[in-house]
Amino acid sequence: MRPISSWSLPEEEQATTRKGRIFYTGSSVKLKEIRISTSSISPREATWRSNALQRASTVVLQNSSREGFGLTVTEALWKAKPVIASAVGGIPLQVIHERSGLLTKSQDETEYYLKKVLSDSRYAMRLGENGREHVRCNFLITRHIRDCLRLFGELSNGKTAMKGQ
Repeated sequence: MRPISSWSLPEEEQATTRKGRIFYTGSSVKLKEIRISTSSISPREATWRSNALQRASTVVLQNSSREGFGLTVTEALWKAKPVIASAVGGIPLQVIHERSGLLTKSQDETEYYLKKVLSDSRYAMRLGENGREHVRCNFLITRHIRDCLRLFGELSNGKTAMKGQ
């Protein structure tokens, strides 16, 4: 694996925490957490680093106590990374448990699923592929355009957009 930049660590030790976002990568359950301050860098650089860390990660954890639409979750799913996330706020709309990712309600569940994903690469790959497909079908602008075109087609044919009318 090529280093991301001078702050990059060996694959089995990469991790960062930023605003509740935790990125892990490695081949074993023994992972080291490294905190990298992003307060002194530009928002563009912080975004670049988050993107690079997600791409280098084996699994992405989103440990939130509350969350709206977690963009970090969708970004990781789009990168075909398995996601383990708290089952709060808008995250369950993004992650279909045991299909496109894993939803947890406790630290014990998070640890259990982290061990499972890290020990079974086929399972991790399947979660990642399903997650990418879920984002493609539900959260990209092309889906919104398709919905609008369908609505316009129905309206131009004299059909109503509301079912049953």
